[in-house]
Amino acid sequence: METLADPLARDRRSDDPALVTPDGRERSRHDLITNAYKAGNALRHEGVRRGAAVGTAPVPDLPFVLAFLGAGLLGARVRFDVDASLASGAQAIVVPAADVPDVTADAGPGTRVVAVGEDPADPTVTHWEETVWSENPAFPSPTIEPADPLLCSPGGYPITHGDAIDAAVGVADRYDLAPGRRVVLQASLAHPGAVVAGVLAPLCGGGVTVLSRPDAESAVAPEDLVVTADGDDPNAIRPDDVRI
Repeated sequence: METLADPLARDRRSDDPALVTPDGRERSRHDLITNAYKAGNALRHEGVRRGAAVGTAPVPDLPFVLAFLGAGLLGARVRFDVDASLASGAQAIVVPAADVPDVTADAGPGTRVVAVGEDPADPTVTHWEETVWSENPAFPSPTIEPADPLLCSPGGYPITHGDAIDAAVGVADRYDLAPGRRVVLQASLAHPGAVVAGVLAPLCGGGVTVLSRPDAESAVAPEDLVVTADGDDPNAIRPDDVRI
């Protein structure tokens, strides 16, 4: 595997579980990959192209994960930091609907704002659910390369597709991430190590991402891996320890 397009390839779609949302709903690998294509198509309408920057709130929920995957398939680099993305003039910002007034007030004329949740009253703001769920699931073959940026570190340092996927495969191998094994994400998506361990590693290894807030008391089984910044559990993956 060399880029995000590899774990999201059409021939990897199946009925196997791939993700569990914070409310406990399960998404199959087919659902996750197809909806990542839809998210990419939706962001394309916002002007997102290869080399563009996309910002998203670090909210551990399906829309924000799909925004990351869809933007990555387009060749855009993603930063899970709204303020930094606004300051750098990102092409699109994906945020909860409640945050839209503050974001639109700070957004430059070239930045498109996308609201997750309630339908925004502002006609210049795109409603995520209405746009994504009505999108065409057909997606052209990605033209991304391993050297293309996929993520931005908190300091703005670019992390390439090749480096992120290599790190994800390394996590999957190190922790024996067999198909179906759950990875409970309890660390902030603002840390690239949490994105790699909690989202990309399960995608590459066939595991199941379980989305959870860092402060949530999610049910964790003894065999689950947990991506967390705290604790000394032998099944804990610390974002700072992920080598990218």
